[in-house]
Amino acid sequence: RRTHTIRFKLPTRIAVDGQELTGVSVNQVRFMPSLGGGPVNTADYSPIFWAEAPIIDLGPRGFLFSLLQPPMGYRTERAFNVFRPNAYLLQRLPLQDLDLSDLGPLYEQVGDLEGEFELRPQELPVLLRFRDASDPLTAEVIEHSELARALGGRARFLGGALSITRQPLTRTIER
Repeated sequence: RRTHTIRFKLPTRIAVDGQELTGVSVNQVRFMPSLGGGPVNTADYSPIFWAEAPIIDLGPRGFLFSLLQPPMGYRTERAFNVFRPNAYLLQRLPLQDLDLSDLGPLYEQVGDLEGEFELRPQELPVLLRFRDASDPLTAEVIEHSELARALGGRARFLGGALSITRQPLTRTIER
């Protein structure tokens, strides 16, 4: 069994006052074979993550983060979670003719993924806005459909995607 690594970009696009703004990060999941013997199954692979949340600078409106994991108490079935790669990576692989009781062959194919996948509504990252970056008490979760209310004007969510890449990992927040 081999280690399988996949890097992906997670862009989030919004429009505010007629201007398109994008936050993007390059993240990585590495599926490492677990120690021990026996047949290959999901328990025989351990995912290891390197991930940073995409950030959009909203100017005087603050900063908007696309969270990599839903906050505590949020409806987790309706949000992207980088720590559940089966939900957003493995389902993009062809599943016909595979014995789903043995997911080892799926992990073998992860490195072959390519392209861009539009995220379905239940896969979209939770949006978290800080009105003032120096004050954590100004944080608020914003539903995608509520951007205009939260940011004013004609603000709207334009989409989210997951695209496979070979670009370097995002390692710091850059402005």
